[in-house]
Amino acid sequence: MARLGLPRWKLPLVARSFTRLMKQQRSAIQLFDGIAATLAELDRQGVILAVVSSNSRENVAHVLGPCCRHIRALECGASIFGKASRLNRVMRQFGVTREETIYVGDQPMDGEAAASAGIAFGAVAWGYGAPEAFSGLGQHRWFASIGQLQQLAQPRGEPMAG
Repeated sequence: MARLGLPRWKLPLVARSFTRLMKQQRSAIQLFDGIAATLAELDRQGVILAVVSSNSRENVAHVLGPCCRHIRALECGASIFGKASRLNRVMRQFGVTREETIYVGDQPMDGEAAASAGIAFGAVAWGYGAPEAFSGLGQHRWFASIGQLQQLAQPRGEPMAG
């Protein structure tokens, strides 16, 4: 918001407008190829999957469709407290530590939220953000392909390749 010069009080108005536009177009939004199978495999391997999004729960659930069964928590909607507070809420809900958690996203703001929450961040190359936009972020994990997300199922204590 600071980068865009958007005052905090305007966030609910912008979020409502974004959510309304998304709802009108959500039937045209498809999951990236391979996401459904990857979510199913991560869930099968016992990875706790959650979605933290500024979009509405209704929109997120619609786009995920049957894949919602693999998602254990949906923390959705715009908040003046930001995504970091929502990330912390999800960690508390499932009793996981910061060291056990990674927030995967396609925008530099996702990386900033992860840093604020004190957790690892994984940037994806196939999302809606430009890969070069992540250059200003601190350390982060890079996922060049959807298949690489399956590395998140590594047993605890084993380093992820990449």
